[in-house]
Amino acid sequence: MEVAWTTILIIALLLPGVFFFIGLSTGHRYSREIIKTSAIGEVGWAVFISIIIHLLAWRVLILFGFDLANDLKQIADFETMPRWLLVDHIVRWLFPFGFYILITALVGLGVGWLFSLLGHLGYLPFLITHKWINQVRLSMKAGLVTTYVMTNTVENNKVLMYKGILAEFYQQKEGKFEYVVLKSCSRYFMTFEQATPKTGEQLQLFGSQIGRPEGVWDFLQIEGTNIANILFDPSPQIVETQQGTAALDRALANIDSLIAEFRAQAAAEAAPTTRHNQTETLPTEGSTMQERTDHRPRRRRVTARRPNTPASGMNDKSS
Repeated sequence: MEVAWTTILIIALLLPGVFFFIGLSTGHRYSREIIKTSAIGEVGWAVFISIIIHLLAWRVLILFGFDLANDLKQIADFETMPRWLLVDHIVRWLFPFGFYILITALVGLGVGWLFSLLGHLGYLPFLITHKWINQVRLSMKAGLVTTYVMTNTVENNKVLMYKGILAEFYQQKEGKFEYVVLKSCSRYFMTFEQATPKTGEQLQLFGSQIGRPEGVWDFLQIEGTNIANILFDPSPQIVETQQGTAALDRALANIDSLIAEFRAQAAAEAAPTTRHNQTETLPTEGSTMQERTDHRPRRRRVTARRPNTPASGMNDKSS
């Protein structure tokens, strides 16, 4: 009976460390596949983390007046004390002890989830086994990852290939892919007849269907045993986000008021210039008469000689 109670107590006290690894593996989809773990390592880390959490919890309880030594003295002679008194102590401590174990287990779960999050964000790189796949996963969150998959299907020097947006994958602990899921997928062939391999025309697997509505999901799952090679490309494609859509809606809603404000500002800036030009180009009445007087061409008296006519020449000779 004593062995059974001791085992139950040890398991209960190790729950914070156990829940730590549960949080480490459930915080993200790929935690178990990329974070370094082993059976012996998990047991050791579970004991170590449980001790740390219990010590911190004990320190917090002391601040609220908890005295562990005083409580343990009451059952120090449990072998000689009456059974009814021992049961009385156990029942009295059952709810507080269970509540304590629950809180410490939740703390371990939260700490494990936090470690998983920090590892995936790159702050704890020593936890990551396959760091490159973590970069691929971060690129999937930031945008789109175009994936080119070369399969093991070969016929007449042609290899079947697929191209699509990476939607999901499952990686084994050793780094191999269990499967890869693509969306917006197309297939084509790579020919090895010449020195340089050439790819053929790409055929959309789902886009060519007649009557297919837009926006319908389409996934292609490729088993890991059928993958010969795989290429990931962080595509610089436009991604629609809620923040961007909201900003665009606000801009379109305020476009009329912005245009009216711009026109009013342009008119206000152009009005003083126009009046100034009119003041400079339109002279006063006196200045106009003066300009007319000053610019009036002066008349010159011109005396022209009469040309010699034949009659006048004859009179000169007769004289």
